Amino acid sequence: MAGSTTIAYFGGAAFKITTAKGKKILIDPYLTENPLCKTPLEDFFDIDLLLVSHGAFDHLGDTVEIMKRSKAVLVCGMDVREHVQQAGIAKDRVKVTVYGDEKNFEGIKTKTVDARHISSVAIENGRLSGVPHGFVITTEDGTRLYHTGDTSLFGDLRMIGMLYRPNVLMLCISTVSEGLAFEMTPQEAALATQWVAPDIAVPMHFPPGSDAPRKFSEAVKIVAPNVEPVVIEPNSQIRYKRWELG
Repeated sequence: MAGSTTIAYFGGAAFKITTAKGKKILIDPYLTENPLCKTPLEDFFDIDLLLVSHGAFDHLGDTVEIMKRSKAVLVCGMDVREHVQQAGIAKDRVKVTVYGDEKNFEGIKTKTVDARHISSVAIENGRLSGVPHGFVITTEDGTRLYHTGDTSLFGDLRMIGMLYRPNVLMLCISTVSEGLAFEMTPQEAALATQWVAPDIAVPMHFPPGSDAPRKFSEAVKIVAPNVEPVVIEPNSQIRYKRWELG
């Protein structure tokens, strides 16, 4: 049996993953302005790897402050790189990624995949547009986690599932705040779950008090009965163990 991976959720699309060997990965650190996050920012200064799916307030979040206060390496698109470098983050700590790119960090592998959305950040004299991403993360013991970023529903989600066979899927099911656009409804997210076919599916990106997680779980049980929907309450965590066959 493979080791245990800890998956902590903080609202929005923010997750902290602790691998079986103790490496800490933070994704889309929308924290201090996030109404669902009650965890102090100081608790995130021990991370090793920071992944930002795209330039948006609820994904870029506290990236600059965390990079200033930690020793993390950042993986992101070109627009986010420009934003953080203008804020004083050293060039050698920022690794630009594009679709299909694969990076290795002390036994952790990241594969950058398509996400159907937009990306835009503030820079000197205006804004810079870039490309949004999703990430398939493979930990040292072979556990595979797929964070979709802010993608809408598209057919190649099935291909991503077939190619990379993620054990854990983390996907948007609603809007992060009332009045903002939806990326996927709970029902669309359930269909995406069927296509990707993980062991467990963790919903993300929903506003306080939303019933979207319940709707998502109910829909998954109908359209993807072999997948376990797992709702992680913000500021709490689960442990996942991948079973090895043979």
